[in-house]
This record gives sequence, structure tokens and C-alpha cells, in this order.
Amino acid sequence: MGRPQPTVVPAATDDSALSVGDWLYRWLSQYVRRDRAVNTQERYTSIVDRYLVPGIGAIPLARLTPSHIDDLELRLVGQGLSPKTVNLIHTVLSGALRHAVRL
Repeated sequence: MGRPQPTVVPAATDDSALSVGDWLYRWLSQYVRRDRAVNTQERYTSIVDRYLVPGIGAIPLARLTPSHIDDLELRLVGQGLSPKTVNLIHTVLSGALRHAVRL
């Protein structure tokens, strides 16, 4: 697999309207690609694309609740993902959300 291509995410004029998906792609393009190894970038991008954006990407970031995350993780386990994979998905999401809170 080649080097990940940068994703251009337009800056939101009103961050209160920013969706979880928009934030995840911004986080990937502005922070993960700057600070992480290529393999890690690819793994995180795959997790965001395959699980997080389809599962909770449309929710406004400011309205995301722990129950949204719990529901997503239960759905993923129900779809047959291993607890280890769900834990990795949780870790990626947690890192992105910690960064959002800091900003």
C-alpha cells in the first residue's frame, strides 16, 4: 500500500456544526499524519473509514454522548468483530476526542 494521501477537510466556520466524521478526517489530516508512522496512519484511516464514520460520523461532535459510543461498540461486536478490534476502534476514537477537547 502506498503512502496515504492527505484528506482535505474544509475548516468549519461554525465548529458547533462540525460532525464527528468531519472532526475525525480533520484530526487524521492535520494531526495523525504529522505525528504518526505511515503504517499507523493507514490503520487509523481504515478504522475511521470502515467503522467510525459509518457508525457515528453524522452526529454533531458537540452532541456525541457516551451512549452513542456504547451503541456503536455493541453493534460492532454484534457484527462479529473481536473485542480486540473493538478496543482498537475505541482507542482511535478516544484519541481523536481527547484532541478535540484540548482544542
